[in-house]
Amino acid sequence: PRLITGLIGPNGAGKTTVFNLITGFLRADGGSIRYKGEELLGLHPHEVETRGVVRTFQHLRLWGKMTVLENVVMPAVIAGRKRRAAESRARDLLDLLGIGDKARQAPGVLSGGQRQRVLVAQALIGAPGLLLLDEPITGLDLPSQETILRVIDEEVARGAAVVFSTHHVEEAMRADRPAG
Repeated sequence: PRLITGLIGPNGAGKTTVFNLITGFLRADGGSIRYKGEELLGLHPHEVETRGVVRTFQHLRLWGKMTVLENVVMPAVIAGRKRRAAESRARDLLDLLGIGDKARQAPGVLSGGQRQRVLVAQALIGAPGLLLLDEPITGLDLPSQETILRVIDEEVARGAAVVFSTHHVEEAMRADRPAG
């Protein structure tokens, strides 16, 4: 079985920095970062994403003037996908994440757990091969945690690899497990 891998460390240990280096948001001074045999070092974030490596951010970054659905669809449209197909996939993801009824709302009215679910949907819209989740369940209520972990398990079953960062041992223990 495939594993969901937890990356654990205290605040300031470098977990987000590792994700930033892998995804091209930071430039490394040296070394190599390879995914599926291809060098990622030196690529821009959008180039890394086109190779199937997607990440979420620790801090909730959503476009406030767009609906929840538009927030999920936008990354796919920017990547060149057809809007109708992206909207269909976005609706499915929002339903899976338990917030399909929020699709037409502005993200500002959502709870923290609901906003985190939108970020996970944004990351999953393009069906990534490697999903880097930066503290996706930290501080969330148990139902939100369980929903996000269930959807992550489904992505792993689909074939995605997942790295999940946290600074809580309990969360890391939930992450490092066989999916499913």
